[in-house]
Amino acid sequence: MQPADPMAFRPISKRRASQEIVAQVRAMIDSGDLQPEQRLPAERELAKALRLSRSTVREAMRVLESLGLVISRHGEGTFVAVLHQSQGGNPNSTIAFDPQENPRKNRSPR
Repeated sequence: MQPADPMAFRPISKRRASQEIVAQVRAMIDSGDLQPEQRLPAERELAKALRLSRSTVREAMRVLESLGLVISRHGEGTFVAVLHQSQGGNPNSTIAFDPQENPRKNRSPR
């Protein structure tokens, strides 16, 4: 019997832990487990729960904020952004972000 052809296997893409966090938070927003304006756990709590470093969690939060999915408010925490329906379906599953609802995004750079 011949061994299996190695070319039959698909390459495995290596994902960073922060990408896994982003995917998990996006899925929770899409499913409604996380609601608009709901506060996420603190970085330290998330890092402990996920068994990851705070810097990994911080990196994921920055990605989520750049996508407009969360809003970080200094001294208050990180909150799920209010998203608006742009083409039917769940209004929180689209990435149509209204900057009027996030005063921090309207600030001019320092």
